[in-house]
Amino acid sequence: MFRPKRIQKSIFDPDVYLPDEKVNALEKTWAGPFRREILPLIDEERFRPLYCPDNGRPNVPVAIMTGLCILKEHFNLTDEALLGSLEFDLRWQYAFDITSLESHICQKTLHNFRVLVTSQDKAREIFVDVTGKIIQRSNLSTEKQRLDSTHIISNMSNLTRLGLFVRTIKSFLKQVEKRHPKVYKQLPAVYDKVYVKRSGYFADVKSSKGQETAQKMCPAPV
Repeated sequence: MFRPKRIQKSIFDPDVYLPDEKVNALEKTWAGPFRREILPLIDEERFRPLYCPDNGRPNVPVAIMTGLCILKEHFNLTDEALLGSLEFDLRWQYAFDITSLESHICQKTLHNFRVLVTSQDKAREIFVDVTGKIIQRSNLSTEKQRLDSTHIISNMSNLTRLGLFVRTIKSFLKQVEKRHPKVYKQLPAVYDKVYVKRSGYFADVKSSKGQETAQKMCPAPV
């Protein structure tokens, strides 16, 4: 069920309970500009049609999920490092204007959001819109593009294709385990670890390693 980001202040917000000196120090890091300039550019209402209007558990605010996808690429982090930074690093909590009580997000939730975004054409338009606003606000030129630049949507798409491959292998292994349990037990343990127990977390990789990971798990035919 769609739920926008909380607007009302809480006594647990970092800028409420922290001394002015600490808040001023946070403003001088990347967290201050991100909170003031980037976070407000994310129009959560445009994501509303992607969620059930009146049923289900309220979603983690889209502004937070979108911001995490942006920062994952910017800092070249794995999912684990990304979510760990949000939960334990005061700069990240200040950047997203959330309390420490709101800073825990399940990795599966992040994975599901990426799947939702990459499976909807509307979501691509939203990401292009947000990117355009960031470019305009930063007074950047897009006339020339570095060949090694990071592209959020393309990296997410690479990992989504990898996810389809992983789900296919997982389904196959489940059938082998069900129909031929003795054969399944003879398989190397890595299959169970990578494709069964870690299914859904395949994107826990740095964006710079996304294509490399896809090639390792989806090797070209010989």
